[in-house]
Amino acid sequence: MSPENIDAQHRDAFASIDIIVTQWTERPDKPFLKESITIMQVAEQMELNTRLLSNYINNVKGRNFNAWINFLKVEETKRALLADRSRPLGEIAYEMGFTDSAAMSKIFKSVEGMPPSVYRQTH
Repeated sequence: MSPENIDAQHRDAFASIDIIVTQWTERPDKPFLKESITIMQVAEQMELNTRLLSNYINNVKGRNFNAWINFLKVEETKRALLADRSRPLGEIAYEMGFTDSAAMSKIFKSVEGMPPSVYRQTH
């Protein structure tokens, strides 16, 4: 089911979940940066059923859970890269919940189409 094909009943249910998800992603502690976070942990934090959260992410965000978490991490990584251009990539990778700078670079490139070092140079 693509986002434009969601029926009215699902759209209403997803609208209320959207508020919960938005609040979670905007928390000051940035829980999505936790290394190896699982959908079960996130659903528990949001006080949602795991299957419901998974359906929401797949249908509204258009990604699976891991791809969505990686997208959130990359968005935060982009801010960190530009906030302090001299900060080492390994330090940023650790703060963003990646296992190391190679893992961050691989995921960053899969989302942005370029490695973080090139993003930093071109923005």
